[in-house]
Amino acid sequence: MSNSRIKGKLRTLRCDLGFLKRADASASYEQGKAIVWCSINGPGDVMASKRLTMKMLVEISNRHVNDQDTKKLVDTLVNPIVEHAIERTKNPRTTLVITLQEMNRDGEYAPVAINSACLALLDAGIEMRYIFCAVCISYGNGVFTVDPDSVALSEAEARFIFIFKPSITDLGGKVIGCDASGVYTMEIYKEALNYARHSALKIFDFYRVKIQEKLAASLRIAG
Repeated sequence: MSNSRIKGKLRTLRCDLGFLKRADASASYEQGKAIVWCSINGPGDVMASKRLTMKMLVEISNRHVNDQDTKKLVDTLVNPIVEHAIERTKNPRTTLVITLQEMNRDGEYAPVAINSACLALLDAGIEMRYIFCAVCISYGNGVFTVDPDSVALSEAEARFIFIFKPSITDLGGKVIGCDASGVYTMEIYKEALNYARHSALKIFDFYRVKIQEKLAASLRIAG
């Protein structure tokens, strides 16, 4: 789109790994003013009535999510993306409990929750088929906004959430999920995807830095 503009960039990313002492792993993930905590317990024992013979049972709950639009995204995007990334055949007849809790909302819940879950899974050392990240892009009045806050979303004509996994052939990663709402053309969609790809690279780099910091701290303690 020749007359479109890009506004803003990814908000400041922060994450504290392993901060919940009563969980096997955890992540407090912040994207600007948006905050989602994720705790992980397991793999552990599971009731016989719930036990799966050939794979691990994954139970995901999202707390403090009350509005219907967000609940729909939880059921159709957040939970399926997280569950599908886990290598469930490695620990059959066990359960993995993932709890996501929204502490503060400023923009879309889904991408912040997805990124928090991935960091917590990395903190837990759970074997995954791939890592993943999510990026939100909004569009209005000829302007694309990367990682929009609540104010920007309220003024948007269209909103896109893209989920990526790393790829050596696709810039930013391969798209493994998407949700779009509002009024837009295919040209707008493609341009939003392009902006999201560049942001995904930054999020994956952030993951790498946080895990390197965690490993370095572990080595210092061991030494």
